[in-house]
Amino acid sequence: MISIIVAIDQQDAIGYSNQLLCHLPNDLKRFKQLTTGKTVVMGRKTWDSLPVKPLPNRKNVVLSKDIKDNITICYYDKTLLFQDIDDVFLYIRGIESIDTQEEIFIIGGRQIYELFLPHANKLYLTQIYHKFENVDTYFPLDKNELILDWKCIEFLENQKDEKHLYDYAFKTFVRR
Repeated sequence: MISIIVAIDQQDAIGYSNQLLCHLPNDLKRFKQLTTGKTVVMGRKTWDSLPVKPLPNRKNVVLSKDIKDNITICYYDKTLLFQDIDDVFLYIRGIESIDTQEEIFIIGGRQIYELFLPHANKLYLTQIYHKFENVDTYFPLDKNELILDWKCIEFLENQKDEKHLYDYAFKTFVRR
């Protein structure tokens, strides 16, 4: 099962200058809870943005076309680097043949979401109820596609508080 996990604002923005839009501790806790013990697939820019490499207690997979990345990324224990999405799918099929319940998480960035979105079965979306001004990266799924192709199976509203500057919601979708 391929799942996408992402936080977006009201204009579908996901980041600025290779960073998240804001700090939402509960979103980070949810991310950790959902992905721990699983395989996470990311692009090289997302890998570069991680404060801790590799993400602990997860199998880290990085997709990058640049062969030079092989030297730096594969230095980290338990991190796999692939140059082609077909190789990632071969790796995922190998995991699935061992454990058919394994959930593979696609964690970004935009190009990686775009590649894997047609193959995803589940979408974990954190909707931030704010429109950020400084944005340069958007999630590649428009609202019409979300409504037509996906069914919301979980919706949990959260109010801003002393640790969260914005109202937000956790939404889980499955493909129709």
